[in-house]
Amino acid sequence: EFLSEKIDKISIPQIEECQVIVQKIIPQKTRKSLASYFTNDIGVEFMSEFVKKYYYNNMSDKKVIIADPFLGSARTITKTIEKLGFKNIKKVYGIEKYYLSALVGYSSILKATKGKIDIEVIHGDTFNVIVGIFRNNKLSNYSVDIILTNPPFTRWSNLDNQYRNELISIVKELNYSEYLTRKDASLQILSMFLI
Repeated sequence: EFLSEKIDKISIPQIEECQVIVQKIIPQKTRKSLASYFTNDIGVEFMSEFVKKYYYNNMSDKKVIIADPFLGSARTITKTIEKLGFKNIKKVYGIEKYYLSALVGYSSILKATKGKIDIEVIHGDTFNVIVGIFRNNKLSNYSVDIILTNPPFTRWSNLDNQYRNELISIVKELNYSEYLTRKDASLQILSMFLI
Protein backbone atom coordinates (compact mmCIF):
# COMPACT_ATOMS: atom_id res chain seq x y z
CA GLU A 1 0.00 0.00 0.00
CA PHE A 2 2.84 2.35 0.86
CA LEU A 3 4.55 1.78 -2.50
CA SER A 4 1.31 2.05 -4.45
CA GLU A 5 0.55 5.36 -2.78
CA LYS A 6 4.04 6.70 -3.56
CA ILE A 7 3.95 5.51 -7.17
CA ASP A 8 0.62 7.27 -7.73
CA LYS A 9 2.24 10.56 -6.68
CA ILE A 10 5.33 10.27 -8.90
CA SER A 11 5.24 12.62 -11.85
CA ILE A 12 6.34 10.66 -14.93
CA PRO A 13 7.10 12.82 -17.95
CA GLN A 14 5.38 12.01 -21.22
CA ILE A 15 7.60 10.33 -23.82
CA GLU A 16 7.51 13.50 -25.95
CA GLU A 17 9.11 15.40 -23.04
CA CYS A 18 11.73 12.67 -22.71
CA GLN A 19 12.59 13.08 -26.39
CA VAL A 20 13.57 16.70 -25.71
CA ILE A 21 15.11 16.09 -22.27
CA VAL A 22 17.51 13.43 -23.59
CA GLN A 23 18.83 15.96 -26.10
CA LYS A 24 19.62 18.42 -23.34
CA ILE A 25 21.36 16.04 -20.94
CA ILE A 26 24.04 14.71 -23.28
CA PRO A 27 27.30 16.23 -22.04
CA GLN A 28 28.69 18.85 -24.44
CA LYS A 29 31.91 16.94 -25.11
CA THR A 30 29.96 13.74 -25.86
CA ARG A 31 27.54 15.68 -28.05
CA LYS A 32 30.41 17.05 -30.15
CA SER A 33 32.06 13.65 -30.54
CA LEU A 34 28.74 12.06 -31.55
CA ALA A 35 27.66 15.03 -33.69
CA SER A 36 24.40 14.94 -31.75
CA TYR A 37 22.61 18.09 -32.82
CA PHE A 38 18.90 17.48 -32.92
CA THR A 39 16.22 18.65 -35.33
CA ASN A 40 14.25 21.65 -34.11
CA ASP A 41 10.44 21.82 -34.10
CA ILE A 42 10.23 23.59 -37.47
CA GLY A 43 12.49 20.98 -39.08
CA VAL A 44 10.48 18.13 -37.56
CA GLU A 45 7.23 19.62 -38.81
CA PHE A 46 8.60 20.35 -42.29
CA MET A 47 10.14 16.91 -42.79
CA SER A 48 7.10 15.00 -41.55
CA GLU A 49 4.73 17.10 -43.68
CA PHE A 50 6.94 16.56 -46.75
CA VAL A 51 6.92 12.77 -46.20
CA LYS A 52 3.15 12.80 -45.73
CA LYS A 53 2.63 14.59 -49.06
CA TYR A 54 5.15 12.34 -50.80
CA TYR A 55 3.46 9.23 -49.41
CA TYR A 56 -0.09 10.25 -50.39
CA ASN A 57 1.03 11.37 -53.86
CA ASN A 58 3.21 8.35 -54.66
CA MET A 59 2.77 5.39 -52.33
CA SER A 60 -0.63 5.44 -50.69
CA ASP A 61 -1.50 2.06 -52.18
CA LYS A 62 0.89 0.20 -49.85
CA LYS A 63 2.30 0.04 -46.37
CA VAL A 64 5.77 1.54 -46.28
CA ILE A 65 9.01 0.81 -44.48
CA ILE A 66 10.59 3.91 -42.95
CA ALA A 67 14.16 4.29 -41.70
CA ASP A 68 16.15 6.91 -39.84
CA PRO A 69 19.82 5.94 -39.77
CA PHE A 70 20.60 8.83 -37.40
CA LEU A 71 17.59 8.36 -35.13
CA GLY A 72 18.39 10.53 -32.14
CA SER A 73 15.37 10.48 -29.85
CA ALA A 74 13.07 9.77 -32.84
CA ARG A 75 11.24 13.10 -32.86
CA THR A 76 11.19 13.30 -36.66
CA ILE A 77 10.10 9.74 -37.27
CA THR A 78 7.40 9.74 -34.56
CA LYS A 79 5.90 12.95 -35.98
CA THR A 80 5.91 11.29 -39.40
CA ILE A 81 4.19 8.20 -38.00
CA GLU A 82 1.59 10.49 -36.46
CA LYS A 83 0.95 12.24 -39.80
CA LEU A 84 0.89 9.05 -41.93
CA GLY A 85 -0.96 6.93 -39.42
CA PHE A 86 0.73 3.77 -38.18
CA LYS A 87 -1.69 1.67 -40.23
CA ASN A 88 0.12 2.87 -43.37
CA ILE A 89 3.50 1.74 -42.08
CA LYS A 90 4.86 -1.80 -42.28
CA LYS A 91 8.14 -1.40 -40.37
CA VAL A 92 10.42 1.22 -38.83
CA TYR A 93 14.21 1.00 -38.66
CA GLY A 94 16.47 3.29 -36.70
CA ILE A 95 20.13 3.43 -35.73
CA GLU A 96 21.43 5.55 -32.87
CA LYS A 97 24.87 5.72 -31.33
CA TYR A 98 23.96 7.28 -27.97
CA TYR A 99 22.41 4.59 -25.76
CA LEU A 100 19.88 6.80 -23.93
CA SER A 101 18.67 8.41 -27.16
CA ALA A 102 18.26 4.93 -28.70
CA LEU A 103 16.14 3.81 -25.73
CA VAL A 104 13.97 6.93 -25.79
CA GLY A 105 13.69 6.69 -29.58
CA TYR A 106 12.55 3.08 -29.43
CA SER A 107 10.05 3.89 -26.68
CA SER A 108 8.70 6.83 -28.69
CA ILE A 109 8.23 4.74 -31.82
CA LEU A 110 6.59 1.99 -29.79
CA LYS A 111 4.10 4.51 -28.40
CA ALA A 112 3.48 6.14 -31.80
CA THR A 113 2.74 2.77 -33.41
CA LYS A 114 0.84 1.40 -30.41
CA GLY A 115 3.12 -1.65 -30.68
CA LYS A 116 1.28 -2.79 -33.81
CA ILE A 117 4.15 -2.73 -36.30
CA ASP A 118 7.63 -4.16 -36.50
CA ILE A 119 10.31 -1.88 -35.01
CA GLU A 120 14.06 -2.36 -35.12
CA VAL A 121 16.24 0.18 -33.33
CA ILE A 122 19.93 -0.63 -33.37
CA HIS A 123 22.29 0.92 -30.83
CA GLY A 124 25.55 1.55 -32.61
CA ASP A 125 27.53 3.72 -34.97
CA THR A 126 25.50 4.09 -38.16
CA PHE A 127 28.51 3.87 -40.45
CA ASN A 128 29.75 0.64 -38.88
CA VAL A 129 26.27 -0.90 -38.65
CA ILE A 130 25.38 -0.26 -42.29
CA VAL A 131 28.79 -1.28 -43.59
CA GLY A 132 28.53 -4.47 -41.52
CA ILE A 133 25.20 -5.20 -43.21
CA PHE A 134 26.76 -4.35 -46.59
CA ARG A 135 29.75 -6.63 -45.99
CA ASN A 136 27.49 -9.52 -45.03
CA ASN A 137 25.42 -9.09 -48.20
CA LYS A 138 22.28 -8.47 -46.17
CA LEU A 139 21.26 -5.07 -47.56
CA SER A 140 18.23 -6.68 -49.20
CA ASN A 141 16.99 -7.56 -45.70
CA TYR A 142 16.91 -3.84 -44.92
CA SER A 143 15.23 -2.36 -47.96
CA VAL A 144 13.17 0.72 -47.16
CA ASP A 145 10.71 2.95 -48.96
CA ILE A 146 11.45 6.21 -47.14
CA ILE A 147 14.64 7.36 -45.44
CA LEU A 148 13.93 10.26 -43.15
CA THR A 149 16.90 11.71 -41.31
CA ASN A 150 18.84 14.69 -40.15
CA PRO A 151 22.41 13.46 -40.58
CA PRO A 152 25.16 14.52 -38.19
CA PHE A 153 26.67 17.92 -38.76
CA THR A 154 30.02 18.39 -37.10
CA ARG A 155 33.42 19.66 -38.02
CA TRP A 156 35.72 17.03 -39.45
CA SER A 157 38.35 18.23 -36.97
CA ASN A 158 36.07 17.26 -34.04
CA LEU A 159 36.40 13.59 -35.01
CA ASP A 160 39.47 11.67 -33.91
CA ASN A 161 41.96 10.59 -36.60
CA GLN A 162 41.23 6.89 -36.33
CA TYR A 163 37.49 7.44 -36.83
CA ARG A 164 38.11 9.80 -39.78
CA ASN A 165 40.32 7.18 -41.44
CA GLU A 166 37.66 4.53 -40.79
CA LEU A 167 34.99 6.72 -42.41
CA ILE A 168 37.14 7.38 -45.48
CA SER A 169 37.77 3.64 -45.78
CA ILE A 170 34.01 2.98 -45.62
CA VAL A 171 33.31 5.55 -48.33
CA LYS A 172 35.96 3.96 -50.56
CA GLU A 173 34.50 0.51 -49.94
CA LEU A 174 31.09 1.81 -51.01
CA ASN A 175 32.67 3.16 -54.24
CA TYR A 176 32.11 6.86 -53.49
CA SER A 177 35.76 7.88 -53.16
CA GLU A 178 35.75 9.77 -56.47
CA TYR A 179 33.38 12.27 -54.86
CA LEU A 180 35.81 13.09 -52.06
CA THR A 181 37.33 16.22 -53.51
CA ARG A 182 38.47 17.93 -50.30
CA LYS A 183 40.94 16.87 -47.66
CA ASP A 184 38.46 17.78 -44.92
CA ALA A 185 35.57 15.51 -45.77
CA SER A 186 32.20 16.54 -44.43
CA LEU A 187 30.40 14.15 -42.10
CA GLN A 188 27.00 15.12 -43.53
CA ILE A 189 28.20 14.37 -47.08
CA LEU A 190 29.57 11.00 -45.98
CA SER A 191 26.19 10.36 -44.37
CA MET A 192 24.45 11.00 -47.68
CA PHE A 193 26.80 8.55 -49.42
CA LEU A 194 25.94 5.98 -46.76
CA ILE A 195 22.20 6.52 -47.12
